[in-house]
Amino acid sequence: MISENTTNLVTSLPSLTSLTSFSNIQTTQTFQNLKNLLIILSIISVSAVFADDYYFYVQLTDKNNTPFSLANAPAFLSPDAIARRQRMNIAIDSSDFPVNPLYVEQVKNHSARIVGQSRWLNGLTVALTDSAQISTIETLHFVDFVKYTGKRGSTNGVQRSKQSGISRVTNNNTLPQLQQIKADYLHSLGYRGNGVKMAVIDAGFLHVDVNHAFDSLRNEGRLLGTRDFSDSNPNVFAGHYHGANVLSIIAGNLSDQFIGSAPDAQYLLLVSEYFPSEYPVETDFWVSAAEYADSAGVEIISSSLGYGVFTSDNSLSFKYQDMTGAVSRASRAATIASHKGIIVCSSAGNEGSTAWHYITSPGDADGIITVGAVTAAGNPSSFSSYGPSADNRIKPEIAAMGTSIVFVDNNGTLSSGNGTSYATPLVAGAVASFLQYVKANFATYSVAAIRDAIIKSANHYDSPTAQSGYGIPDFQVAKTNIDSILPPKNNNSPEKKFFFSISDKCLHIAKDLSENTVHIFSVDGKMLYSKNNVNDKISLADLAKGCYIVRLKSQNFVDSQIIIIE
Repeated sequence: MISENTTNLVTSLPSLTSLTSFSNIQTTQTFQNLKNLLIILSIISVSAVFADDYYFYVQLTDKNNTPFSLANAPAFLSPDAIARRQRMNIAIDSSDFPVNPLYVEQVKNHSARIVGQSRWLNGLTVALTDSAQISTIETLHFVDFVKYTGKRGSTNGVQRSKQSGISRVTNNNTLPQLQQIKADYLHSLGYRGNGVKMAVIDAGFLHVDVNHAFDSLRNEGRLLGTRDFSDSNPNVFAGHYHGANVLSIIAGNLSDQFIGSAPDAQYLLLVSEYFPSEYPVETDFWVSAAEYADSAGVEIISSSLGYGVFTSDNSLSFKYQDMTGAVSRASRAATIASHKGIIVCSSAGNEGSTAWHYITSPGDADGIITVGAVTAAGNPSSFSSYGPSADNRIKPEIAAMGTSIVFVDNNGTLSSGNGTSYATPLVAGAVASFLQYVKANFATYSVAAIRDAIIKSANHYDSPTAQSGYGIPDFQVAKTNIDSILPPKNNNSPEKKFFFSISDKCLHIAKDLSENTVHIFSVDGKMLYSKNNVNDKISLADLAKGCYIVRLKSQNFVDSQIIIIE
């Protein structure tokens, strides 16, 4: 479910622009209508193929006899993902191993279509044309349990959040939302998210491939990739408009008109929401998206989705008592993501005035930043969901402008709307700009330290409320907080004192480092090599293919690097 309180601006379907082409193609209305018809037909075709699919979650018992190991981490984690763990001293472990492919094949042999896989939870999402087929899968020796999670193609009973009209913005009114949380202060210091990788998980990114608000994002190569995990339309630019609005609040850039909270960051656009219906399977789509983001090496996830009541089948709905962070698989995955070194920002939900009233999943997860909505005056937005979590943790942690917040719509026009969906990317972008500062000034850091610095900057930290948590964050204060928590980098440390050369498979050491020690570790922390007083190079040709951590230490210098031997 989308945590938004706005009307759909989309009056026509998007053009058939290639995923890899970002040129703005001008067409006649007749040709445009023809292309729109083709899209409609393609959607109908896809729906027809899978119209009778029943979704199930299949929990596996183990990863025994897996072909994956800690030594071949590059087979399932990108260098950026490995480097993020190394920077935060997070060990790679068996939860990072993909699901055992032998188990996957056996499940497929029982007429199952594999829709998703979760390495963190060790489970599969499968689709079956005959729901009775799940009984044979349930008897497999490596299956712990199965659970029905919905049906594809049904829209019966779907009722989205009550919506209010979008207002057109006729002048530059974008600065107040940045100023309220002091994101503009970070920008004034030159921190706008440069070098930070973020995944945006949403329902679709209509026209992001042509919208002029994202010209710099595309032209500078900071749009890292896209993927749809919702088992629907692989072209995320021809999907729902909501993710595009969300992205504009973070990454949008219109000269003298609009600036996002992290206009220089890098972005991965992921779809997990299947908009026509509402079933628990979408929480599993969310898990797949989060795990993909992790393997790609992102540092922040911004998610403006929330799940509580499943309107397509109310019998499958969560209860408020389930909002402990330990029931919903999306919530469990969000907490695991934070343990893997990812800062997760999740919307609290727009249920404050509804019968549900409370936060939704994955906003109930522990260790993440759940964001509520406030007005420009700092008062709680009436629709913003209430905390605490069912196990009595402060939720949401913080709040930001979500009433009449300005964004760039899918037509490239400044608009304003309401929702915790929009407060969340505003905060996530500020976190990205803040993370740029942290990475530039501190050798090591953690999700917990960054989260703590941000929460303690909030204006109601000493008197949290049920709807706004600790209050509105102040990223200028957060900077002061982090300065007092983390040890600074040694600015006198020399650069590039050692490097690994792929051509000769040698580790080259600078000759001016006296009394040095070189250690080489496996990614699980086992020391494989140690030598003192190296002033030339060390051959690593005898090491097996894989990923290793090299640590070089001398009297006034210490540094670690991850190397990959292929």
